[in-house]
Amino acid sequence: MDSLEKTFVALARQLVRDVLPMILEAVAADSRNPSLKGDGSFVTETDLAVEHRFIARLRSAFPALPILAEEGVEAGSHMKDGDPVAFYEPFMRHPQQIVIDPIDGTKNFVEGRREFCVAAALTHSVGTGVWPAAGVVALPAKGVMYWTEGVKVFREDLASDRVEEIVRCPAPDKRISVSSKDRQWLEAHAFEMKLPWVSAGSSVHDFLGTATGDLCGSLVGKQRLWDVMAPLAIALRLGCNLRDLQTGEVVSSLAPTDLSRDLLHRPWGIERKMVLAPCDSTLTDLVAPR
Repeated sequence: MDSLEKTFVALARQLVRDVLPMILEAVAADSRNPSLKGDGSFVTETDLAVEHRFIARLRSAFPALPILAEEGVEAGSHMKDGDPVAFYEPFMRHPQQIVIDPIDGTKNFVEGRREFCVAAALTHSVGTGVWPAAGVVALPAKGVMYWTEGVKVFREDLASDRVEEIVRCPAPDKRISVSSKDRQWLEAHAFEMKLPWVSAGSSVHDFLGTATGDLCGSLVGKQRLWDVMAPLAIALRLGCNLRDLQTGEVVSSLAPTDLSRDLLHRPWGIERKMVLAPCDSTLTDLVAPR
């Protein structure tokens, strides 16, 4: 593995362990006091504290790399004017980037559910866009963390420190994950799901489920860039790929033209409809035109 990727993964894993007590204490306290962001989603003091810790340490370790983090984007929502492509390009043109989602599934976190994640990815420029080079995804309430190293994926027990290499093991229950907004899009565009759908309330959680084999696939479309990069890094190494829903084309980079033009309400929002699924699966077995 590239030395930059190796250093990033080691630091991100340590940061997960550093913030774990803070997160679990908030879960146990049952008083997470959420606020509403401009897009109507929840944010808590824990989200902000986790993001601050990650940014401080990663910026110190990688001072030359631009960092994209969810809550920082919300704080800078003044960027409503200007050309969206020009807005995204400076970040994407850099040879490497860091993308952080401090707590994905904040509503689940607030409501005391276990399906929330901490995600961090190292990405790199491919063509005019970005693509994951390494990723770390932790499920604090479930006590596990997944991460990549070269072509391998590892699962780490946060209580025992036990680390094991994993492969994709498909579950017998065949399901796909689709968000509520994307279900509405499918209905409006005359697509149907060929399998029962699920939505855990955390895109990172569901994408990871597709990567490991708990799900047959996941629709990607109304998420933000930080929802996708870390679990995608893991999924790619476990034999999955990302395909354009309408053309079937394998996607190898997310470019500025794939992202939202609404810089006030949905900066870094993905607009291109894609399916994350095993490379040997057939797209029309998951989602197909009526």
